[in-house]
Amino acid sequence: MPENKTTFYLYCEACDFQQDVAQILPRTPFESADDLRKEVHRFHCSVCGAKHIVLREQPEL
Repeated sequence: MPENKTTFYLYCEACDFQQDVAQILPRTPFESADDLRKEVHRFHCSVCGAKHIVLREQPEL
């Protein structure tokens, strides 16, 4: 039976780039997506460099 897990994404409001938090979380000092959410203002987009990053629970399709 599949587990019901919520997938979190970092989303750049400037260029619409999305990145799965599970891919980057091991390279950060944060232990969970909730910890990362509190400090998301520290991140910038790896594509365009903008600081308009938010944490979303589902990807935009």
